[in-house]
Amino acid sequence: MIQVEELAKQAKKLKGCKKGINQLKNCKTVHEMFDCLYDYIDYCIAKEFPSNETLLKFDKSTLHAAGIYIDERLTISSPRRLLLINSEAKVQVGGYDVCRIYAAGRSKITVESGQRAVTMIDALGDSEVNVVVANEPSRVIVNLYGNAKSEGATVTNVTGLETYELQA
Repeated sequence: MIQVEELAKQAKKLKGCKKGINQLKNCKTVHEMFDCLYDYIDYCIAKEFPSNETLLKFDKSTLHAAGIYIDERLTISSPRRLLLINSEAKVQVGGYDVCRIYAAGRSKITVESGQRAVTMIDALGDSEVNVVVANEPSRVIVNLYGNAKSEGATVTNVTGLETYELQA
């Protein structure tokens, strides 16, 4: 398994916040480590931490259980959260689903949303998001960073930023 101490050292070199580094150091399981990644997702994406190479050292089933896909094609229904890196995904949400998606690199996402589902997507890099909202009150909100593009979302916010702004 990846050594948490080594990851904490890398995070410190990349000027990670003290609270995040302490949380990472205290991770006892892979599940806790991936929860930490999502808790500090803005930092992790902005700093490309951990690297794709490091993440790919984990078994794919472990990554998938955490909602992390790197260089993959997938169709998934009702995810709670996803981190897509250079991946192509068809995401289906409906009912009372609430979904959070982070798309980085050159990811391409098609979201099919219906009923009362709510999906929030941050698209970064050169990601592309295509949304099909089957009916109201289903909502898909997309925040665009870098060169990312979106079509069909209920709401699209163009940030004008390359990536997340990190607090000093």
